[in-house]
Amino acid sequence: MSQSSKAVSWTPKFSFAASPTIGDMLVDDSPVRIIIGPIGSGKTLACCFEIFRRALLQEPGPDGIRHFKAAVVRNTVPELKTTTVETWTAVFPPGKIGRFIKTSPMHHLINKPSNNWVPGLAPERQAPNAEPGLNLRVDFFGLDSDKDLERLMSYEATIFFFNELRFIPRIIFKTATDRVGRYPSIKKGGIFPTWEGVIADTNPPDKDHWIHEIEHEEHPPEGWKVWHQPPGVLEAEQIIEIDGMKAWKSKETGYPDAITRHESQVAFSAKRFWIANPHAENLFWINKHDPETGEYLLDPLGRRGHYLKKVAGAPLDWIKVMYQGYYGALKEGKPVIEEFDRDTMVDRSIEPLPHIPLIAGMDVGAGTLNPAIVFGQRTMKGRWLIHDEIAGLELGLVRFCEEIKARLPWMTKKTVMGDIWGDPAGEVRDGVTEQTYFWHFKKNGIYAMACPTNDLQTRIDAMKAPMGRMINKRPGILIHPRCTMLIKALESQWQFRRTQVKGVEKFMQTPDKSDFSHVAEALGYMLLGGGEGRALVRDPNRTFETVTANSEFDVW
Repeated sequence: MSQSSKAVSWTPKFSFAASPTIGDMLVDDSPVRIIIGPIGSGKTLACCFEIFRRALLQEPGPDGIRHFKAAVVRNTVPELKTTTVETWTAVFPPGKIGRFIKTSPMHHLINKPSNNWVPGLAPERQAPNAEPGLNLRVDFFGLDSDKDLERLMSYEATIFFFNELRFIPRIIFKTATDRVGRYPSIKKGGIFPTWEGVIADTNPPDKDHWIHEIEHEEHPPEGWKVWHQPPGVLEAEQIIEIDGMKAWKSKETGYPDAITRHESQVAFSAKRFWIANPHAENLFWINKHDPETGEYLLDPLGRRGHYLKKVAGAPLDWIKVMYQGYYGALKEGKPVIEEFDRDTMVDRSIEPLPHIPLIAGMDVGAGTLNPAIVFGQRTMKGRWLIHDEIAGLELGLVRFCEEIKARLPWMTKKTVMGDIWGDPAGEVRDGVTEQTYFWHFKKNGIYAMACPTNDLQTRIDAMKAPMGRMINKRPGILIHPRCTMLIKALESQWQFRRTQVKGVEKFMQTPDKSDFSHVAEALGYMLLGGGEGRALVRDPNRTFETVTANSEFDVW
């Protein structure tokens, strides 16, 4: 027998004493468990360990063997091989523990014979030194492989592990919950699973992802739990202490003791100060240390430590998602509206105000199947309230008009529908009916008019203008979170595409057309037609600086 096919010759030992979030997740018996955290927090390793731990907790069958099957899933085969399998085999190295087969589907067989275990005898009657055997099979699947996907849909498992769940469709994850508990069985192993379930790890997805939706549902699915690990870094502010010494203190709630006087433990990136979180998990293993003494070779909280070293040169969205572990979107290109700030400009409390006409902006989109419209109001103080959107529904013009008319009643209970502004191209006759888009809307009871101009920069400046105003210490535009497409468009998806010209990073001069561009342009038409465009149309070279409007009261 070759070394790679030998039975288990050692048992890996782990300690998660310094990772309380991981520890809490592991001891929980919920059938669906998801752990979210920053990179390097040890969550993938913990999930690998959980497969082995649950296998050792499986009640042995009549043959004295613990039978256990696991499916490990990643979104693509290349990612599966270079990340997931690499982590698994680092924890359970083939040769020392079991046999790894690289042919599709890749799988790891871990077998251990029983020791003094008497088949058929109850566990409590076994000898003190008796140990049941182990028959563990771990299969690895990539969702971009048709064969792997087909096998996965009919797989009979004890446990599923999804690595980087943010890349996994919800229906695949839900299907996995239906496929567990099928092994072992009375027919296969002679016994039922002691525990069955689905586990997953991930860096945080965007706030409109199904994981975020499930976690924040009023009544989440029974038995589904989500854990969040502490941030790896914390945003800090510079303070002067009583003795006159400079210090950097965490600005984030929950970490009052995160403070340092050492400038070597502070990084400056994305126009902010950052300090490493002393409560981050897995710090010991991701920072250089002496394997014999356990002493750190570098300050784990310093600039050369794991997290502060990575913060250097990173954009804010990357820091928040990848190093802090917060929900958010990663910007692949350059956002068209960089002034947009989700934290301050999205407000669930806004609602249509009485006696102020509702205004809308509309973009028909490419062809006629990607129309979008945004509804809002402009308050007496000049703040825009964006109440609702219709976007991303692939509607023809007739159904689009029907959707608009169905959406209006709740917004116009105490007010009236005012102007609807659209692309001046809507006045151009189409090649089929020889009628304009605006004529089609009028025929269906929607009265729209053309914006003063279709100049791209003018429309962009009209959108930036209210975002650069502060009214009673709040932005000049507030958007209700029901406008999910618009928020995502402004945050990251309406963007100038990144290009490489002779190795130099540059961006396209016009925004990419996408499912998100139409709703963003609809907002531009509304703001431009609703008042932000008057000065801009007169003076297109006008620039904006942040200004503050003072008032004694505030109604949004």
